[in-house]
Amino acid sequence: MNLSDLKNHIDGLKFTVTQEDVERHTNEYNNVEGYQDKSGYSNRSNVDSEYVEEHLAKIFPDDLEKITEKPLKYFADIRFEDDDKDSSTLIDFKEIAGDFFNPQHDIERYLRAFAEGKLTHFCFYRTNRERADKNIPLVIEANTELTVEFLCIADPYTVFSCKPTKYGSIPIKSIMQMCKHSKDCI
Repeated sequence: MNLSDLKNHIDGLKFTVTQEDVERHTNEYNNVEGYQDKSGYSNRSNVDSEYVEEHLAKIFPDDLEKITEKPLKYFADIRFEDDDKDSSTLIDFKEIAGDFFNPQHDIERYLRAFAEGKLTHFCFYRTNRERADKNIPLVIEANTELTVEFLCIADPYTVFSCKPTKYGSIPIKSIMQMCKHSKDCI
């Protein structure tokens, strides 16, 4: 598998969130014993952004691995051996709701992780998940069919080369445009 293959698997991907998935995310967020601790997420609905990478790791277990070990899990979500490279590709999946990627205060942390080989790419995508006012994501309910739209895969250097708005967010269209000019992006 390479980045182009991954793009093809993501774009148009459809799958149904199960009751078991919902309960697992709730238990992870609540730090229930026997579940991975995800209590550090700012809210329960943000845990649901992991459904896409979890689903990909489940359907491609020989190619993709969900990263769970510390400290790497704080930088990347998926590891895979890229057929086109000599080393692992480490991707942080980012669900984009609107027109911007908001790295907030994490730019230096991402660039340091990139320099240290703890992060190689971001994968930007959208889903059809329901949202509240101001585009705030809601907790995804059981039996929801998610549809995924691939936006781009870009290395952190390319992403942070894009001019941010005065509020610090980066237009996703700028990232996608920069990807057209970079050999490390899809």
